Amino acid sequence: MPNIAKYLFGGCFFVWVLGMASCSMLGLGASIAVDQFAKSDTAKRIVKKSKELELKEHNERANREASYHRRDDYEADYYDNYRN
Repeated sequence: MPNIAKYLFGGCFFVWVLGMASCSMLGLGASIAVDQFAKSDTAKRIVKKSKELELKEHNERANREASYHRRDDYEADYYDNYRN
């Protein structure tokens, strides 16, 4: 009976070691794949396009803010230019 417990423990430990090894190999493979994608031309084009879109959005927001006038602005313009 004690031999059965030893074999069960050994079998469970072996399965656990295989599971940890497979997880580490998957992690290593994923990190290599991500590293290769980061160096690819596609990734460089994606980064370039995202920077262009961010700049475009920033410019549009700045243009909207610059074109926004309050009533005070119109009144000041009226009093400065049309009233003597």
